[in-house]
Order: sequence, then C-alpha cells, then structure tokens
Amino acid sequence: MTRVVIILITCCLICLQAIEGSAQCDLDRHNTSPHTGWLSCDVSSSPNKDRGESIWIEYDLGVPHVLNESWIWNYNAVSRVDQGITELVIDYRSDGEAWTELGIYTIDLSSGSSLYAGTEGPDFGGVTAQYVLLTALDNGGGACYGLAEWKIEAEVPVISALDEVKGEVYFDLYPSPASDRLNLVLPNDGREYTVEVRDLLGQRVLPSAQSTLADSQSIDVSTLVEGVYSLCIVRPDARYCHKFSVFRE
Repeated sequence: MTRVVIILITCCLICLQAIEGSAQCDLDRHNTSPHTGWLSCDVSSSPNKDRGESIWIEYDLGVPHVLNESWIWNYNAVSRVDQGITELVIDYRSDGEAWTELGIYTIDLSSGSSLYAGTEGPDFGGVTAQYVLLTALDNGGGACYGLAEWKIEAEVPVISALDEVKGEVYFDLYPSPASDRLNLVLPNDGREYTVEVRDLLGQRVLPSAQSTLADSQSIDVSTLVEGVYSLCIVRPDARYCHKFSVFRE
C-alpha cells in the first residue's frame, strides 16, 4: 500500500494550529526569521567523496521513498537574502548503494518578504532513495549559504498498524496527540525488535531501543517539540510504522 506524503526537508518549524501569526503557514508563504531555515558558513568533508570539502546537508528519510516533484524556498531573512543558495547539486542513494547525481540546479534568491512563496524545485522523476544530499555550489554573494525550506512529493510504502503482515504484528499507539508519555501496545510473541522514533525529516529524535515484544510499554516523549512523528517497529524482515503527534496546551 502506498500513499502520497510531503517530506519537509527543512530545519524550520512545523506549522501547527497552535502557532498563530506566522506567514509561513499561509498559502505556502515563508516568514523572514533568520532562525527558520538552514545556514552553513563552514566547509566540511562530504559523505559523497566526489564532493570533497564543501557546504552540504544530508537527509536520512528513514526508509526508501519514491521521490517526485519538489518546491523550494530560498533563505528569506531580511537583509540577508544574499546568503541564499543560487546553484546546487543534488545526489541520492539508498543503503549499500553509491551516490547518484540527480543534477545541478539554479534557483533565484528570495524576496526577503513574508509574502515570499518559493519556487519550483528539482523533479526527482520517481527515483527511489533513502538519503538525499544537497551540496551548495554558489550563493548570492554572502559569507554563508542558506536555505529556508524544501518540500518533496513522495510515495511511501505504508504498512497499516491494523494490518496483518509477515509475522502477524499488530500494534497501536495512544494517546495521540500525546504530551509527555506515549503508550505502545503490542502482541506478546517473544520476538526481538527495535523501536525508532523519527520526525518528518526522517531524523531519529529519540534513542533507538532494542527489546522483546511485550503487551505494552510507555515511551517518554516529554523532550519532543510539538509536531508530527513516526514510530516504527523494526525487525530484520519487516518494518511497521505508525504516525503520532505531540501537543501541549
């Protein structure tokens, strides 16, 4: 089973109903705060040896995704738009594979306005990847290189928590939204598994836990910021994921 999701490849905040007055949450416009985006001022060794010492950011999406069209917002801080990236190269791969170059792309600098709505980004054309590497090649003349947000349309294989698949594992999470504790309900079949909690960027946000399936357990989510997350039960032969949210009044 597949579904279409939007992967937020960004360091900015997720728009929630509890956050009011942010232009970024209105019609895909982006706010002008220098803190809602990614900014790098120093080169470092790239995970792709062909890129050498460079300005880069790599994303682990957790599992392979079929990637399609994208939309991109350049760095939009007022009086700092020259730090926006104007030329970049995209590479992608899955576990055990070499990096493949998608292409070199140019993007316009942002307007530095809260009305800024971004521009069409690279089209991945249906490639399958778990890791995406963005390397900055040029910018608007500033000392650093920045990007505000990147949305990629993707098809993600989804195994419903209510479905019976390969090993008859059912699980449920409650409450959702959670505030401090999240309860995980599982069958007691004595099988080994790993619990992973990831954010919408595909980044692990809690330490992975190795355990044996039990009737239930409680997970501390008090350190997570408000937003949407994915909890996955991982075994060598299968992976089962369930979305949940964190919200505090």
